[in-house]
Amino acid sequence: MMRLRMALKSLRYRRASAALTVVAIALALVIVVLGQRVTEGVKEGLYAGARGIDLIVARPSGDVQIVMHALYQLGAGGAGLSPADQALVSALEDVDWVVPIALGDSHRGVAVMATAPDYVRHLSDARGQPIRFATGAWPDDWRSVVLGAQAANRLGYATGQSIQLSHGSGTGLERSHDQVLRVTGILAPTGTPLDNRILVSLQADRIVHGADPDADGAVTALLLGAKRKVGIFRIQRQIDRSTEGRVTAVIPAAALTQLWQLLGVVQSSARLFSGLILLFAGLSLVTLMLMNWQQRRRECWVLRAMGCSLGFALSVQAIEGLVIAALAVALAMLTIALGSGALGHWVMAEYGILIAAPDVNYFALGLFSAAIAICLVFSLLPTLLSWRGQVQRGLTETV
Repeated sequence: MMRLRMALKSLRYRRASAALTVVAIALALVIVVLGQRVTEGVKEGLYAGARGIDLIVARPSGDVQIVMHALYQLGAGGAGLSPADQALVSALEDVDWVVPIALGDSHRGVAVMATAPDYVRHLSDARGQPIRFATGAWPDDWRSVVLGAQAANRLGYATGQSIQLSHGSGTGLERSHDQVLRVTGILAPTGTPLDNRILVSLQADRIVHGADPDADGAVTALLLGAKRKVGIFRIQRQIDRSTEGRVTAVIPAAALTQLWQLLGVVQSSARLFSGLILLFAGLSLVTLMLMNWQQRRRECWVLRAMGCSLGFALSVQAIEGLVIAALAVALAMLTIALGSGALGHWVMAEYGILIAAPDVNYFALGLFSAAIAICLVFSLLPTLLSWRGQVQRGLTETV
């Protein structure tokens, strides 16, 4: 108890600098943990965009390129699939459902996807839950438009808003179509690329481009669901053989894994950044100890003159370091618990990224343990350095 009282009195005497150190360490821990969760959220959101889709059928242009264009509207796609190719794929025995998508239009910089209402029924959000409407619905009317949550927030639109689509991808050279459509539904946040999309029917896409609304037209790609997972590879082989290579079927999960491996440098950079932040936290504690070194030196010499052992002095310093570390970890955990919910909702609404729910995982436990160890080691350095001084010099030295 004597050691604890001495440690607490010492911290109370240096409460301003100790508080700043606690805040600095806690802030470093919060940044590292949230950074790791954002990284996980990006990866989860990347895979969530393909959840429920077994295959993407399109013209050959590279697996990653097909997936990024079909699901994220990034990059350029190949030529469209003809009605004959669409009918051939839909007729395959192992195919459970087919959703066609047509890309190429936009509205005020937001990508437009022409598809069937089955799109929102077959896909799920980042948490694996069915996609639901926040307001409105998708009625059977070619003028109906459905907005993703982020798209609605970005455009400032509500149900009933009239819009005109533009031909182009938002480069500033778009040509507006004459037809006026109306927003009938807004989706709830999904944590997927769907949040930043405008959905219209395939019939509307044909009408605004001057085609026959009742005739089947070319589409950018087909999203497929297999009856059984074992049938996915059989579907791939059948499509490749029956179309003689002019159409390819890509497994989106495999293509995204390949893409994430290419982005490994980003993960390495994030880990390096986390290490630098932890180093900053440790240096903050060292700075506190060095600032108080002169006072600590006299304290150590007084304790030594009173007959206290080095072990006693080190135990007092260790308690101080552990108290600082415990307060920093507690503050970091409280901040993460309170801030993750609000931050998660905001990031999902604004950027469509799902941040993992706050939990105590191995990464967080290892990080908090490292912070405690760093605080403990650095808190002992001033005592070890000061204990070597002479007792008589410490008692008579003028500060």
